[in-house]
Amino acid sequence: MYGDLIARGRLAEESGTFVLTEAGEAGRLRAKERLTKVDERVHRGITPEEYAAALNVLRRMIDNLGGDSDLPRTSARAGG
Repeated sequence: MYGDLIARGRLAEESGTFVLTEAGEAGRLRAKERLTKVDERVHRGITPEEYAAALNVLRRMIDNLGGDSDLPRTSARAGG
């Protein structure tokens, strides 16, 4: 994965540390903007309390089936 990002000019290695290049930072900002839009669309019309309740029910269903639902616990999100 790192090799691909380096080859595409998105990542560089400086003194043993990986750093984003200008192109890498621009890509990170584009991804953040896209994810924000998707998150807003997914949660449209759903209150933070409804969202938290749904995730917690799904987590219990996974547990009931013997799966690993070890995800961060969800409480009502600020801002929907």
